[in-house]
Amino acid sequence: MIYTTDNGPWNQPEYTSKKKGHPEGSIFWGDSGPLRNGKGSCYEGGLRTACIVRWPGNTPAGGSSEAIFATIDLAPTIARLAGCELPTDRVIDGVDQTALITGKSPRGARSTFCYTKAYRKGKWKYLLADHCLYEYAREPGRPLAEELYDLEADLGETNNVIDQHPAIAAELRAELKEFVGDRESRYELGHAWQR
Repeated sequence: MIYTTDNGPWNQPEYTSKKKGHPEGSIFWGDSGPLRNGKGSCYEGGLRTACIVRWPGNTPAGGSSEAIFATIDLAPTIARLAGCELPTDRVIDGVDQTALITGKSPRGARSTFCYTKAYRKGKWKYLLADHCLYEYAREPGRPLAEELYDLEADLGETNNVIDQHPAIAAELRAELKEFVGDRESRYELGHAWQR
């Protein structure tokens, strides 16, 4: 059994009670805890979610991991476990995370992840100046400026350290540009890809 979601909670106050196409009185609310922002944001509150795997005899019970694991990894992982071959006539952006879910690799099979407007590499996360995926997630009063966070030291993304680490920011900016540029002609922006 695998239980997860693709994004963080609806927690933007001005949108929690008026979603188009939903019954009147519908309530949309969530709490991202220590994480910044929510659904539609490239901050951790919009992207980082729980993933619970239960596979008695294969997945160690009671464990946890801070590894980067995305829903796009499910297809390659399940295909491998089922003994199926993935198609070779298209780009498969997910990676096989069998070693992660079986407890053989606590770090998993990926160290980078591209969110189109943000890029994660290990503990570092770089965000473009205009990184909101959707207008409702834009933080009022937030200046449009590039951001860099050390997620090991600052999971809540409260301390932009781009001025202290310009070389790291430049490296991640270049990798983001290269990665998104490679796919721009083949994919609609707004999706996430792994390098």
